[in-house]
Amino acid sequence: MGDTHLGFGVGKTMDRFGAEWVDHADKIREHTIATVGADDILLIPGDLSWATKRHQAEPDLAYLAELPGTKIAIKGNHDYWWESDKPIGYPGLLSPPFAIRGDTEAPQPPILGESEGMPGRSVRQSSVMPPRIPSGSPR
Repeated sequence: MGDTHLGFGVGKTMDRFGAEWVDHADKIREHTIATVGADDILLIPGDLSWATKRHQAEPDLAYLAELPGTKIAIKGNHDYWWESDKPIGYPGLLSPPFAIRGDTEAPQPPILGESEGMPGRSVRQSSVMPPRIPSGSPR
C-alpha cells in the first residue's frame, strides 16, 4: 500500500485531486481492514505523509500503526520528515534493515499488486511470490 500521502498533522487533504479522493484516509482504513489480516505483512513502499517534519508525521504514523498486519515501511521521495539514515522508529511500524524468520507458507501464491491511487480501484498484478520458502533458504 503505497502513496498514502496522509496529512493529519499538516491539515493537507487529497481532495484537491478530485471527488474520488474525498475522505481517502477513511477509504484506506476500510479497505485495509477488509483485506489485511492480523498475520499478514503490509508493505508500505513510501510517501506515507505530506509532513515535512517528524512531529507533523506523528498522527499519520499512528494511523498506519493501527492498521492490521505487520507493517513494513520504506522511505519514499516525498517523505521529507524521515531522516534517510535512520529507521522509522515508530511502534507498530518496521523499516529496513530487519529480518523475518521462519518458514513462510500460503495456500496459494500471494499477489503483490499495484493500485492506481485509491483502494478498490484498478489493481494490476505486478509480481507473484512462491507459496513456500523452504527451511534453510537465505532470507
